[in-house]
Amino acid sequence: MNLFYPPITLGFILADIIGLVMLCIFADIIMSWIYSAGGRVPLYNPIIRFVRKVSKSATDPLRKALPVLQFGAVGLDLAPMIALMLLGFLQRIVDGI
Repeated sequence: MNLFYPPITLGFILADIIGLVMLCIFADIIMSWIYSAGGRVPLYNPIIRFVRKVSKSATDPLRKALPVLQFGAVGLDLAPMIALMLLGFLQRIVDGI
């Protein structure tokens, strides 16, 4: 029995996958800010395509259900923030298993 490392369980693996999805959503938020500020985001990069695909698959169902809030000419998309909150809640539940 190894006392230095906890046993790898299904809850541990699921919590890590949820953490990876949360990281991808956060990275996509940062990339969208860079792009909207006039910066260059290389969309052909395989890592960025992976991040965008994971983030989009997690936030698209929420985008269909939630409208974009309009403040004059500026729109606020709440889907990534709500997805991060829901995934954080789910991660805490799964981590306790």
